[in-house]
Amino acid sequence: MVAADRSKELSRRLTDLVDKALKEKGLSARAVSIEVVGHDGLIRDIRAGRIPSYDRVRELLEYLDIDLYLRSEPLNGREETLGFAESAAVPIGKSIEGDHDALRHGFLPIPFNRFDPTYRGVAPIAYAKSWLADRRLSPEDLTIVGMPNSDMAPFISQDELLLVDGARSLDDDIALSAFLLDGKLGVGWATEPKPGALAIMFEGRFSTPVALHQKRQIRYRHLGNVVARFGNMAALWLSNVEKMDVRKRIEALMSRC
Repeated sequence: MVAADRSKELSRRLTDLVDKALKEKGLSARAVSIEVVGHDGLIRDIRAGRIPSYDRVRELLEYLDIDLYLRSEPLNGREETLGFAESAAVPIGKSIEGDHDALRHGFLPIPFNRFDPTYRGVAPIAYAKSWLADRRLSPEDLTIVGMPNSDMAPFISQDELLLVDGARSLDDDIALSAFLLDGKLGVGWATEPKPGALAIMFEGRFSTPVALHQKRQIRYRHLGNVVARFGNMAALWLSNVEKMDVRKRIEALMSRC
């Protein structure tokens, strides 16, 4: 199914579910739109086939207590993201050229990282400019990756989408980072314990930590630090006590290599 057909299908399903919920609850589309996004055009846009950002759809569904289904399956995890992102391909594409409401309403498309093969060719995802500005994130430095495995479980699930700031480089601090290691995408607690060296720790019980004293530039490519998770959830972070514990584990790991 082409992107335009996906967009029409998602719009139709959203419209049916929203209209049914409005009728059952005795609410008006205008009042609900204003309550959710601050203006009266949200539901009107959906009815007209213009799909808003994922965050706006989610807020609307939560407000109306709606469970959204696509492909006869509940939308969760990666299915939810793919269903919306692909459907939004045409509207987001038009918004780049200024032909759609998204830019006027303060949204910017953030692309998937070109090194994430799972999402190659999938449409960008819209983030509010105000949300990015509040966090001092520069849109041109941002990309999205999917968690490729269970290395950060149970805190980050496989296929969960992560917002990555490519302007943040690897240094002696410990940061949740996206990277390529021997050509494969990964996410973990990465640090440069000393110049030219590399250490990566993971949360998964069966994930093997990485320690490199040399050849880091050949085997490792830093894509950036994870600054948020899809749905505006904050990225994982370590307290000072947790960082001290991780540093001790890294020192022990590096001493054995």
